[in-house]
Amino acid sequence: MTMIRTAVIDVSSAATANQVINIVEFDGTIPSEPLTGQLWVASDTARIGDGWSGSAIVPQAQPEPSLAQVQAGQIDTIKSACATAIATGFSSTALGSTNTYTLTSTDQINLQNAYLAAQQAMNGAGAWTAKTATTLYQVILVNGSYYICMQAGTTGASAPTWPTPFQVDVADGGAVWALAGWQLSTSVTDAQGNVTTTNLWHTPAQVVAVWTPYLNFIATARAKCTALIAAINAATTVAAALAVVWP
Repeated sequence: MTMIRTAVIDVSSAATANQVINIVEFDGTIPSEPLTGQLWVASDTARIGDGWSGSAIVPQAQPEPSLAQVQAGQIDTIKSACATAIATGFSSTALGSTNTYTLTSTDQINLQNAYLAAQQAMNGAGAWTAKTATTLYQVILVNGSYYICMQAGTTGASAPTWPTPFQVDVADGGAVWALAGWQLSTSVTDAQGNVTTTNLWHTPAQVVAVWTPYLNFIATARAKCTALIAAINAATTVAAALAVVWP
């Protein structure tokens, strides 16, 4: 149902008589009995402070925003632009080729959790040994790759054939192992500007390789945001404040 934008006009004997004091929307029709001392008139253009001639809205000149108001608005704009720039992501060659890693709030949490888990795996990994009891999520290092125990048990008399693809389990006596890894969100933008996101698997070492450029990217964006906000706060005129924009 169509919403009708309505100017609420004070037609009482108060100081605000014949002035728009509010803007409301009604669902379909304006109520036939407005409040005492008020007139409700459908209008798509009326603004609070406009006058009423008795038959039509009379637009009034709106006061110019103060420097403080403009500064507050510009700071909000800069913060929003910074957040958008961060979410767009950064590039890393951790997987061998250049990939763009998206950084929504969820993406950043996933990356941070993956980094902590990868560090723990790399620092706590031991060697594979035969006929040895394992614990769930225990990590071992075999031929330069990290494997995580997906089922606790006793390892076999000889090592299994270790899988190189992710999400492939290998039985080892009573234990089960899988290549340790985490998925991180990446994006590709085509010539038409369409963005496709894909979760790509990363080994612990690859996750760690993504971490440093991520930190550098975030630090650079935040430093830029801080500098622009400082410039806005230092502005002594409205024009100077409005001139500070996200590059």
